[in-house]
Amino acid sequence: MATKSDLTLQNNMSTDAHLRANVTFIEDLLVTTGGWVQVACTGEAVIASMTKSASANTKSGFRVYRMADTLQSTSPLYMRLDYGTGSTAAVFGVWVSLSSSITTGTGAPAGSIYWNDTATSAPTLIAGATALVGTVDSRGAAGTGWACWRLFDNNSATTAHMMMSIERTKDSSGADTSAGFLWIWSTSGGSWVKSLYIPAGGTPPTAEAGLQVIMSTNNPSAVAGDVGLGVPIPIYGYARQPGLGLVTARSSDIAAAASVSFTFYGASHTYLFPLLTSTSQIQSIDSGSARTGTRAGMRYE
Repeated sequence: MATKSDLTLQNNMSTDAHLRANVTFIEDLLVTTGGWVQVACTGEAVIASMTKSASANTKSGFRVYRMADTLQSTSPLYMRLDYGTGSTAAVFGVWVSLSSSITTGTGAPAGSIYWNDTATSAPTLIAGATALVGTVDSRGAAGTGWACWRLFDNNSATTAHMMMSIERTKDSSGADTSAGFLWIWSTSGGSWVKSLYIPAGGTPPTAEAGLQVIMSTNNPSAVAGDVGLGVPIPIYGYARQPGLGLVTARSSDIAAAASVSFTFYGASHTYLFPLLTSTSQIQSIDSGSARTGTRAGMRYE
């Protein structure tokens, strides 16, 4: 596992070069940084020749990736990403499809299809709502069985950024299990978040609106030097073991852009908090209602 950062990406689809740079960052994060495998499929995009669309919600091409950890042989995950424009032609968007196998002849999800968003008319799942020109903070971290990224983070453009975390389910010691996958993603430029427990080989429930967490209502919440962090709890009928992808904190406890390490499941893990100062735009919790003064830290190690 390792991290990746880039200060040159833009949520700005004015040129083909911006599209290609954004796609390259995500692919490099998954494959080069994280050790995922890019799966060759008929009809896949060639990044160097991808062209942007002049229309909103339009795909420019797809690439397919799979996990490469020891559980991939018994509990496989394939992720097809269709890259293109978001709710306007000016912004970058990514459609996500998740499945247990892939049809390499067409790039279509196969086997157990956990989430299929490859239809042309499907809504963009991950996209910034506002175009953003200029230097911004794009970062990600990944390993062979997980990945997190937050693109176009800026302390004033509250709806330009986009976020995603995907990982395997955990047991009581924090080890990966073959039971399923945990997926968290932002929509509408991060103004709200959805989370989903995906059972391996089964049908996922309806995605949860927001992150289900336990946090202090005080801001700041620190007592005697101890800062309280919220851990998103995946729901599949009932509460399941938390993943490692994200944590939440009160904004007065954790500074913008802070890097924080703490012991989680008996081991030290590092989380990077966003630059955004309008913290209600980071994510929403409590059944989809945005809670102001809350930050979401992304696993960054």
